Amino acid sequence: MTMKSAIKLSGILLLAAILTGCKETKEIETPIVTIVLSADKNQLKSDGNDVVTFSASSVIFSTSTDSEDVTSRVEIFIKKDGEDLLMDSNHFMTDKEGTYEFYCKYNDLLSNPITITAIPLVLTLHVNAESFRANGKETIIFTVTEEGNDITDEAEIYRKTDEDPVRIDNNTFNTFQEGNYEFYAQYLNHTSNTITVEAVISKLTLSADNTNVKAGETVTFTTISDNVYDVSNDATLYVTCNEQITTLNSPVFTPTENGLYSVYATYDNKESNVVHVNVSPKIITLTVDKTSLLSTGADIAVFTVYIDDNPVDYADIYLVGAGGDVKLSDNKFSSNQTGTFSFYARYGDTKSETITLQVYFVNFAKQSVAMGFVATWCGFSPEMITAFHQIRNLYSDQIQIISFHRATSGLESKDIDTDAYLNETGIIATPYGIMDFQDRLSRNVTSIYQSYQHLKQTQPVKAGVAISSQIIDNNIQVTLRVKVNEANEYKVGAIVVEDNVEKRQVIYYNNSHENYEWKDNFVHHSVATYIMPGTKINSGKSLGNLQAGQEVTESFSIPINRNVTPGRTVNHDNCRVVAYVFKKDGVNFYINNANTCPVNGSVDYQYEQ
Repeated sequence: MTMKSAIKLSGILLLAAILTGCKETKEIETPIVTIVLSADKNQLKSDGNDVVTFSASSVIFSTSTDSEDVTSRVEIFIKKDGEDLLMDSNHFMTDKEGTYEFYCKYNDLLSNPITITAIPLVLTLHVNAESFRANGKETIIFTVTEEGNDITDEAEIYRKTDEDPVRIDNNTFNTFQEGNYEFYAQYLNHTSNTITVEAVISKLTLSADNTNVKAGETVTFTTISDNVYDVSNDATLYVTCNEQITTLNSPVFTPTENGLYSVYATYDNKESNVVHVNVSPKIITLTVDKTSLLSTGADIAVFTVYIDDNPVDYADIYLVGAGGDVKLSDNKFSSNQTGTFSFYARYGDTKSETITLQVYFVNFAKQSVAMGFVATWCGFSPEMITAFHQIRNLYSDQIQIISFHRATSGLESKDIDTDAYLNETGIIATPYGIMDFQDRLSRNVTSIYQSYQHLKQTQPVKAGVAISSQIIDNNIQVTLRVKVNEANEYKVGAIVVEDNVEKRQVIYYNNSHENYEWKDNFVHHSVATYIMPGTKINSGKSLGNLQAGQEVTESFSIPINRNVTPGRTVNHDNCRVVAYVFKKDGVNFYINNANTCPVNGSVDYQYEQ
């Protein structure tokens, strides 16, 4: 190294020494941050409603003190049962008294701990009397207060017993047992003071020589004072029956009417226990206005009960049954079942003699349905129509008629496919008549009625149909009730027909197509207009397999003027419902019975006279 280079290096080292070794070093002061937890109060009531609100602030200590509210950013913990539990807010309330410790955490900093004291509620149980009479009537009343506030409705009041405490209802208590009783109240987790009350046994005791007597018999009462002194002749008796009170100054009582009597005595400002005396009538008799009924369900027997020869309406009437006697809902009886039925009346402990009622079988009245398939353009149809009109006038309670008009007749129903039925059965000629879908009909009254008599014998009636209908909101509402006397498979059908319909009709004379006349205003009756929805002429609606005595109901609605032939106006005042019940015979169904009633009318089952 040259001298010049050595000097240069020495200069550099000297400069470095000046820059590093000669300057005074100062430490940088780190701020001290502390988290402070505070509360708006250090104690609260343990009622579950009083609230303590916490707040937290960060404090920086340096040459001066500065703080920032960080409540929303800290986690507040409560120490409980050895665990630190995170609170979900900065509010605290409790219904348990005690001391609670809290702290908060901010980042890694922990605050100071805070102790909050939940002070107990001061519940006070009050009673309106310290003693009362153990007569089952005198009652003591409790109230519960907390710092002067009435909380009786929220608190629970208990009576101490040798076993578990018994909660009392309605903050009242009475008893027949003498002795001392202890009570206390609870509200939330707090218990009130204990109150002791004394139930003092009544010093006046009433008894009767008989508590079950008949009207007219005598009851003698005995009144004992202080368990020793017989004051029967000096005591006053108060007798109550049916809310009527009678005062007696004698120990002897003779009730003249049956009923339940309540009796108590008073003497020397003391009141006795209550004695109940049941007074039965001397004689109870059950009568009925008829001894036999028909099994229609509409034939009714009316019962009358006499007590001591006086008719009454407050006794119970029972039907004797193998599975137990059944009380009638009123004083009437009817049945669809045949047999002998037994009845008796009861009032209190007194029972009448049993009477019997015989119910005899009665069959439904037979009504057949004569169906005619006609047309205004068929000159042979008036002959059948006229025969049907005569049947309607002579046998309207035995034969119901329905006239089904062919297509283009002008009276055909677009709601009923008449031609489809005829095509299905292979019928070509018009007119065509059939009764109950079994007997082919000729065109004279005698023959038609003979068919009815024949079917009545060969197809005994086993079913009945009741009808009710009314027009509501431009709809014909129909309800059919079907009842059967024989187990079998059944169907039901219904057609709404119109009477007194005037329409131009061709008439053949002497069965000649050449000798004919068009007659204006020809009158037609029972013109098929509407059909039960979902059914065909010969199908009906299935009722399934029914048991003997069973009744079923079918309801349906038909819109007025539904599918009526254009140009035809239906007069619904002239309309009727014709309903018929099918019964299965082998593999086929035939009409077993029928009925009819006007629209906006009703008819019940029809029975044989």
